[in-house]
This record gives sequence, C-alpha cells and structure tokens, in this order.
Amino acid sequence: MDLERIVNEYGDALLRMCFLYLKDHAMAEDAVQETFLRAFRHQDG
Repeated sequence: MDLERIVNEYGDALLRMCFLYLKDHAMAEDAVQETFLRAFRHQDG
C-alpha cells in the first residue's frame, strides 16, 4: 500500500481517536506517528 494514501485516509481519524484517549495534542500526534512507523516497518514486501 502507498504510504501517502494510507496516511491521508486514516491519519485524521487516528489522530482524533488518540486525542480522545490522551487529552494532549502533541502526545496524540506522537502516537499517530509511532503507529504509522510500526505499521510500515512490519508490512510485507
């Protein structure tokens, strides 16, 4: 899958969900970044 497409498709929703849990925008952004990094490091191919 294309990194840019995945980030565009899921990034905003993931950020909102992380913010609801963490109540801190900077921490939510860090969590989203870490989530995408882990996902792309473990993808096949």
